[in-house]
Amino acid sequence: MPPSLRESGAELVRELAEWRLARYVRRAGAAGAPRIVCKVSHTNGKPILFLPSRARNPGIPEGWVEVTADGETYQAKFVKIAVNVMTRGSSDTNVLPDLMHKWFGPNAGLPGTTFQVVFEQSPDGYILSPQSETHERKLTLWERYPRAEVPKFFGFEFAGFELAAPGWAPGQG
Repeated sequence: MPPSLRESGAELVRELAEWRLARYVRRAGAAGAPRIVCKVSHTNGKPILFLPSRARNPGIPEGWVEVTADGETYQAKFVKIAVNVMTRGSSDTNVLPDLMHKWFGPNAGLPGTTFQVVFEQSPDGYILSPQSETHERKLTLWERYPRAEVPKFFGFEFAGFELAAPGWAPGQG
């Protein structure tokens, strides 16, 4: 490496090593994913929550997990690719569709919608809340973010493969 680039190169190598170590430690000691963003979709006309990739998001729980939403305690069933059932108390009635319709209306999970929910880890399980456009969140070093979420941190909207500032229209420069 040329002498003029050695300091920058050393800094880059240090950051990469630190990042790799942090990922390893997180994977080895993860008792659960600290934050899980799910897309609201549907099956048989009823809303379900699609989980992000387990390979890219280690620590996503499996089976029944205690979840708090709107101040009430539920049991959520985490299966391979989704959360498809939520029950309350000793009832076996699936209340997930009711909760999604309460938050997002009758179109919750229907094709063409982009609703999302967030499971945030807490000492008592997870707290489930709707992901809103104004959801206050700061970027965290080395954290992974869905591609559609990144532009919002910089005041842009995700528009497929194009970025558009709010209020911007094609041809405005």
